[in-house]
Amino acid sequence: MGRSELEELRREAERYGDLGDSAMERYLAGHGDVIETLAAEEANLLQALATARAHRWWRAAVGCAQGLRTLYDHRGHRDRWARVVGSLVDDLVDPRTDGPRPGAEEQWSVVTGYRIQLARNDRKYGLAAQLARLRLAWNHDRAAGALATSPERRTDRDVDRIGSLAASHHELGQILREQGSADCLTHYRQAAGFDQQIGDAAAEARTWFNIGTAYLNVPAVRNLDQAERAYREAQRLIPAHDRKTLAGVLGQLGRIALERFFADVQSAAGQRRAQEHLATARALCQQALDLCPADATDDLATGHNQLGVIEASAGNADAALHHWQTTITYREQSDDRHGAGVARCNIALLLAQVPGYQAEALAYARAALRDHEPYGAGAAADIAKAQQLIGLLEPHVRR
Repeated sequence: MGRSELEELRREAERYGDLGDSAMERYLAGHGDVIETLAAEEANLLQALATARAHRWWRAAVGCAQGLRTLYDHRGHRDRWARVVGSLVDDLVDPRTDGPRPGAEEQWSVVTGYRIQLARNDRKYGLAAQLARLRLAWNHDRAAGALATSPERRTDRDVDRIGSLAASHHELGQILREQGSADCLTHYRQAAGFDQQIGDAAAEARTWFNIGTAYLNVPAVRNLDQAERAYREAQRLIPAHDRKTLAGVLGQLGRIALERFFADVQSAAGQRRAQEHLATARALCQQALDLCPADATDDLATGHNQLGVIEASAGNADAALHHWQTTITYREQSDDRHGAGVARCNIALLLAQVPGYQAEALAYARAALRDHEPYGAGAAADIAKAQQLIGLLEPHVRR
């Protein structure tokens, strides 16, 4: 290959790398229309990635990967994304230390973020936390000069480094939240502070969203009022065009209304208020589902699962069954066996209460157990729940 041909090949790889980077930035700013562009260019992005890897053009390679990640995350193509990450890990990560290979430090940080995401998807929280702390330390050192520079004198490079530090804190907060640790709030608040410093309202909105989820999910800090305030702050910061993030916030506000229903339905005095909360939950979750893009399979699955819980709580078994079966379809499209197992367990619990449907309930419970078992300790509670349900159903089902 001649010099001019090689230069042309490099320009082509860099062009697709720039496309991937810019598409990711637009998507994170709430412009979901970039997904169609990325879908049309998927084959070209994959080819440019292969070319860049072959010639060790790491910036172009990671730019292509950023575009593919945006597309695959949106559409739930976890298997395709895992293959892309695996190839880059071989190129950029020292297997002895999990640190960067020489000359690839900047790209190593991005790829380590990919590895953390995959570990979280597989519920391997120990590995995810280990990698996240490694990446956080690296980004902290890298951003020291930018943080010491007065805001009016910061360069675009300084802003980028502070943004990467904020993202690392947010990432570790996610893992700690999924492990049920209240320490997640410390990292979320660090992230929100850095997001404010650089004026990244979209990133700050995502952080406030997850602060709300921490107050909703982490037992040590559970507080529905605090959760609602955090979600409202996220809603205030969301750009007007970002329907996808707004859908997520509305869905979580619907979940808060559902939790208030569960609290009030326990007392006779709270029955009327409980029904008002349930109606609010249904309206908000349906609104969220209506806002979801038609190809955002993970978000659609979450919305249908939530509506399944709401309809089951209202005594509408057929509607609940429809939503949970739809959830399973979307989870399987995303290769999310754990999420599919959760929906199957919900169906098993529903059918177990219907006379004559114990056999069907048992089949769903056994399928849920098969879904959860590959995740091991990361799905211990779900495995135990499925096993307990199987134990209760088996004596009532003829063999």
